[in-house]
Amino acid sequence: MWRSKIHRALQNTIRKSARLRLRLALEKLEERSLLAAITGGNLLVERVGDGTTVLSSASTQVAIAEYARTGGSAVQTIALPTTGANQVTDSGSATSNGYLNVYNGVVGIPGYNSASGTASVTSANTKVGTVLGQDGLAASRTLFPAAPNVIPFSGNNFRSLIATGSDTFYATGNGSGTTGGVWHASGGTFTQISTTVTNTRNVEIYNGQLYFSTGSGSPGIFMVGSGLPTTSGQTSSLVMGAAGASPYGFVMFDTDGNGVFTWIIW
Repeated sequence: MWRSKIHRALQNTIRKSARLRLRLALEKLEERSLLAAITGGNLLVERVGDGTTVLSSASTQVAIAEYARTGGSAVQTIALPTTGANQVTDSGSATSNGYLNVYNGVVGIPGYNSASGTASVTSANTKVGTVLGQDGLAASRTLFPAAPNVIPFSGNNFRSLIATGSDTFYATGNGSGTTGGVWHASGGTFTQISTTVTNTRNVEIYNGQLYFSTGSGSPGIFMVGSGLPTTSGQTSSLVMGAAGASPYGFVMFDTDGNGVFTWIIW
C-alpha cells in the first residue's frame, strides 16, 4: 500500500496526502529503468510504500510519480533506492513526513538513509536530503551531520525540504532548541537559521520569501526572516494564524497582481 504527497512540477501548487491508498484513484505506474525528463507543469506525487505491503512506522519505499497536466495520464515513476549506499526511504505511517517541493527547476525530497523495513525510522539519525534535476536524475544527495556534530531533528521527524539549487535546500522537522526549527544546507554545511518554532512542518517559498507551517504553539503559517535567509538567529513571525486547527500544507495565490494573497491551508 502507499500514501502520497503531491506537487505540480516546477510550480508551487496544492499538495494533498493519502494514507494506505491514493485518494486520486490514479493507476499504478510502471517502473522505468531509463528515466525521462520531468515535464514542466506536470503533477508530481511523492508516493510512500510499494502499493502492496501494509504501511507501518517502519521505513518503506519512496517514489516520485509524474502525471500529465492535461488528461492526467501516467508519465513515469522515479523509484528511489531502498538498499545500498544511496538508499532513500521514509516512514509508512508518519503522515506529517514526505513533503516534497518543487522550486527553481529542481525537486526536493526529504527522507532517511535507512534500508526498507527499518523499525521506527523517524527517530533514526539517518536523515538525507535528495535533489532531483529536471532530467529526473539525482543532482545531489546530502547526508545530515552525525555525532559528535549537532544533528538536525535528532531522534525526531524530518518532514519537508525545498531546494534552491542542486545542492542547497531548506529543511523542517521536529526537535529541540538546538536541533529543531528551520535549517539551511549548502554543499553539506548545515545552519540552524530559526528556532522561533522548533516543531515545524511544511516549508515553502512564495514570492521570494521563506515560510513554514506548524501545529505547535501558535498554529499557522510563519514567515522566516526576510527573503531567503541563510544565517542563524532569524526571527519567524506568524503571518496567518490557524487557531484550533493543525495546518500541514499551504499555498498562496495573488490572482490579480495587487499584492493581496489568498491562502489555502490544510
